[in-house]
Amino acid sequence: MKYIIAAGLLQIIISLLLLCLNNRKEKSDYLLAAFLGAIGWHLLTKFFIFTSVENPSVIFRMHTFVQLSYGPLLYMYAKKKCNELFIPARLWFLFIPLIMSVTLYGCVVAAFITYPEKADLLLQLYNSLVFLPIVGAHIIFGALTLKKIKQTKIIEQQLLRNLSFLVILVGFADILLIIVSTSFPGYTLLVRSVLYTLLGLVPVLVIRYKYVAMPSEWQPDMKMLAFEGSDYAINTKFETQGTMLMPELKNTGIHRKLLLNNVQHQEIYRIIESFVKDKKLYADEDLSLEKLSALSGFSRHYISETLNVFAKKSFYQYINGYRVEEVIRLLGEENHENTSLLTVAYRSGFKNKASFNQHFKKVTGSTPSNYLKIKK
Repeated sequence: MKYIIAAGLLQIIISLLLLCLNNRKEKSDYLLAAFLGAIGWHLLTKFFIFTSVENPSVIFRMHTFVQLSYGPLLYMYAKKKCNELFIPARLWFLFIPLIMSVTLYGCVVAAFITYPEKADLLLQLYNSLVFLPIVGAHIIFGALTLKKIKQTKIIEQQLLRNLSFLVILVGFADILLIIVSTSFPGYTLLVRSVLYTLLGLVPVLVIRYKYVAMPSEWQPDMKMLAFEGSDYAINTKFETQGTMLMPELKNTGIHRKLLLNNVQHQEIYRIIESFVKDKKLYADEDLSLEKLSALSGFSRHYISETLNVFAKKSFYQYINGYRVEEVIRLLGEENHENTSLLTVAYRSGFKNKASFNQHFKKVTGSTPSNYLKIKK
């Protein structure tokens, strides 16, 4: 069992290093890092207990308080992925049981040192107070996370689903551990091994999803984006066997691996269109890539890649294109004939005259004033 815990700790360290050193990390990744750190602390505590503590009561019966943070951290990570504007600090009260448990844990440890002969009584009191909150947090927040990701389409849905199931299973494993330790003590080590194996699977899933491969339904083809000056092209060819797409790289230029495949680009583009075009988000002069990411639930990296590859436009080219179309549409309406050109531009989402003139000419090939003359 010590080797299982040690292996889990090593995987936690690797996953945390990858998250911290990732140049493309998102704000939500800090919550994921905290979640992994909590599991790491749990495993580190257990490793210390199993290797250094001689009191059998402590070794086999003491619950670790940090487990109370698993559920809230996972749930907040899901909320942050679904809504980038979500502020985790607003749910601080979810950690009240953890704070109370930390205090109680410290008192129990101090009592062990001062009154070692009363270890059994102290452990019984401690475990009776923290067991139900720990199990309840695992199961309830795991279920809440599953419910949350069903309401919003996000790329990380499969990762969150798997993590939620693992947290729920850990809760049931804790229940099973109590039953086995009282009725079938010979199987206690086996159940504990299963429990720590489940915890060790968490960093494996994170590493697999973020740094090795995407889940099956979001598995990107092995494509490369080749940049040559300001032009770019996607060059792929099928293997003679199998369905995996392999890159056909050019000898010159800079190459960057795509995060998504063509089907995913189409789906994300369809959803972005529903927000920007149908709901006229382009009319918001403060619309940014981050705001669109928060509203749509997709990572800004995925949105940017989709627009660059699928729509062949940058984010602001895409948004300003719709703003120019809106200006042209409004100018064509009779009730806007006497409205100033700049007023129409502001209503369409442009923030200043220079930006309006620049993008209008880029889209139409004519300055706004010349366009009006031709139209008249």
